[in-house]
Amino acid sequence: GNSVVTERGSTGGWFTVVESGLVISPEDVAVDVRGNVYVADTGSNRVLMLPLGTSNMTTFVIQAEDFDLGGEGVGYHDTTVGNEGGAYRLAEDVDILQVSNAGQRYCVGWTAPGEWMRYTVTVPTSGTFTVKTIFGAVGSGGAFHIEVDGTNVTGSLAVPNTGGWTTWASVSSPGITLSAGQHVFGLFLNAAGSGGFVGTCDYMEFSITSFSPGAQTPYGGVAWAVPGSVEIEDFDVGGQAIAYSDTTAGNEGGAYRGAEDVDIAGHASANNGNCIGWTKAGEWLEYTINVASSTNYTIRSRVASLGAGGTFHYQIDGTNVTGSLTVPNTGGWYNWQNVSTANVAIAAGQHVLRLAMDTVGASGFVGALDTITLSTVAASVQAPYGGVAWVMPGTVEVENFDTGGQTVAYSDTTGGNEGGAYRGAEDVDIAGHASANNGNCIGWTKAGEWLEYTINVVTPGSYVLQARVASLGAGGTFHIELDGTNVTGSLTVPNTGDWFSWQIRSSGNVSIGAGQHVMRLSLDSNGALGYVGAFDYVRMMTQTPYGGVPWTVPGAVNVENFDVGGQGLSYSDTTGGNAGGSYRTGEDVDIAFDSTASNNQSVGWTKAGEWMEYTITNAAPGPYVIQTRVASVGLGGTFHIELDGTNVAGPMLVPNTGGWSAWTTVN
Repeated sequence: GNSVVTERGSTGGWFTVVESGLVISPEDVAVDVRGNVYVADTGSNRVLMLPLGTSNMTTFVIQAEDFDLGGEGVGYHDTTVGNEGGAYRLAEDVDILQVSNAGQRYCVGWTAPGEWMRYTVTVPTSGTFTVKTIFGAVGSGGAFHIEVDGTNVTGSLAVPNTGGWTTWASVSSPGITLSAGQHVFGLFLNAAGSGGFVGTCDYMEFSITSFSPGAQTPYGGVAWAVPGSVEIEDFDVGGQAIAYSDTTAGNEGGAYRGAEDVDIAGHASANNGNCIGWTKAGEWLEYTINVASSTNYTIRSRVASLGAGGTFHYQIDGTNVTGSLTVPNTGGWYNWQNVSTANVAIAAGQHVLRLAMDTVGASGFVGALDTITLSTVAASVQAPYGGVAWVMPGTVEVENFDTGGQTVAYSDTTGGNEGGAYRGAEDVDIAGHASANNGNCIGWTKAGEWLEYTINVVTPGSYVLQARVASLGAGGTFHIELDGTNVTGSLTVPNTGDWFSWQIRSSGNVSIGAGQHVMRLSLDSNGALGYVGAFDYVRMMTQTPYGGVPWTVPGAVNVENFDVGGQGLSYSDTTGGNAGGSYRTGEDVDIAFDSTASNNQSVGWTKAGEWMEYTITNAAPGPYVIQTRVASVGLGGTFHIELDGTNVAGPMLVPNTGGWSAWTTVN
């Protein structure tokens, strides 16, 4: 930490210096204009600077040399050119000298009548203050006064003879009433003393003698517009028990509004760089809002909690309008999710919105809070994206969820589109990537989120629902609903090795009637990295012969011409993509070009558990011989053939043919 040197001056007051050059107050507790707080440790004869974020509501210090920027006629007026002391702010005309026994090692000297300096300061608390101005003079000093916002608040004050220009004494003036907030202070030098100058000035210290309750007003002076968003840290001005109630003294986060007792943390994940934490049951904050029109609103809160959070509610003009709302376990104090409540009737005009903390969670706190958003309910009407329901069987790009917005067409636990692609005004997180089927996919998916799609099924029948998914690490689980019914059961996103290495996950057969339906993609549990997975598309498939006509037997079936229907329906392949890169490249079956094969194509990279299906029609009943043309380098594995689900041939062994294109027939 900073070492502290303490000296006793001839006036009997304590004067201390921190080696970093920051101010130490001569009183028991003080705060400088930079927000640093100091306390006297009389036991060890030291003055200590408290940790960043410590709040002091009673005293603040203005160093004479820390006048405002702006130069001559703006931040100060000096009757001579140049800094005669040659210290600190050399480009200014104020005369600053460096000494060892000044509060910040600097003071202002060579002071002449008519000179002045201005200081913009945020007063932490409304009340009545006494100001002590620290001066030194050889011989009888001159006269000065202090102004606040252009008003003389002290009258003329005399500088005493201290016996030396840097031998200090304090000149006190009580009964100065100040309101909390920003003010411009002025130190005005009126008359010279016997030494030819007013005196040498070190600092002004304002100490509160009585508190004044503040009137409640909107932060920044203007009520928050509704519909719109309210930054949680921008609660009304007025102070403890008026604009807020906080059960602990001081701002534990140390950010933003340091003079208040509300605990504010700065963090890049927060919408405006700040959020509120350390929240306890019984605390509350109020916000003056201006509602544009009388209607129903949705109130959405951006919250976070490490462990199960607590409960809270909202009041409008003293009436509970939401009931109890719960902060979920989001997995971290800065992992944000939205908690919403709809159909809150609010009349047009100005109101006071109160955020009230009710119970703490497992962590001992209610939760962290970032932003409150109030939006109209009437504007949210669900409709197909693009205006036309998706025709099924077919494919729906996941980023083309219905219009209607949050809680209507989708539910997303974080505000904004984290991927920043495609539909930027929505809260669904969309990423652009060349590997995706339509150039876009959805990521950053969290348990509890969902998306809906209006579809039109042309023909009733049995279908398989498939989702193209990816995950870096083990993924989470999801399911698909039709008209509110879970039709797939739980499906798992596998570890595909990358967020853009895709695999297909399929349901069993689902009986679906013709007509319009609402399909919901529901995200159930997070995987190892905190997300369910990335999603590219959802498709509804029914199995049909490749080329539209069943294969006739007796006859030959080329293995690469498996049925249309996709992964899990007409084939099952254990790896994503076509490893051979030939022929049907949109499928996951691995097909290679091979001039020795009967159709110049063959299926390879075959693994245990994989299968392919072919729709056939037999010309006549009777016994048949099934011949399969195979090849292998080294001894191959085994396979079998089923007919309508029954094993009719096999297991059969693939022999060592000496090469992947050295074909033999297995009967």
